[in-house]
Amino acid sequence: NEFSWYHVELPKGNQKLAQSAQDLIGVLCPPLKLQDILSLVSNGPFCAHVDGALVFRVNSPGPPSSDFTFRLAARVTENSVITVSLGRVPRLGFSRMGESLLSEIPSVESSSRFSGQQKEGSGTVIKEHVLEFLLTMNHSEEADNPVPRSVSELVVHIIDTHVDQLQDLVTKLEMELDSVELDLDK
Repeated sequence: NEFSWYHVELPKGNQKLAQSAQDLIGVLCPPLKLQDILSLVSNGPFCAHVDGALVFRVNSPGPPSSDFTFRLAARVTENSVITVSLGRVPRLGFSRMGESLLSEIPSVESSSRFSGQQKEGSGTVIKEHVLEFLLTMNHSEEADNPVPRSVSELVVHIIDTHVDQLQDLVTKLEMELDSVELDLDK
């Protein structure tokens, strides 16, 4: 029941469609044919069974550089999933449970260290802002995503994550519209 997943993030920016296709060709060809790659990078909605694979594509209108432009394409077979997105998709990755960036409990650097009051052999000593960063990384946005055990679980996760991203975009747009409305009322 092994399967593979390849995910490609196209850069957000004023990149032409041909450049995006060229980037994908460099990454995915082989194993994919040019026709398969073009179906992943083209504009407009699409869903079809192509050469034994389910291929679907959704995108919003707008320039690739816009914060509100959304694109997702996928090619799904029995034992592989290839996804292409425009920009980074939050919460798409996975984190194995129990893994931690902190392998030991560090001591936080304090002013007492400089006055010679710190005990010898007290382990790793780090600055407070470094500890805060490590604790933030220890609770990454991917931490609660279990690793899928099948292609269908992976596809459900990918779609759920992109729906969440769309909801985040709508919320951001509503906030910006509220801000503009307040400015106009002044």
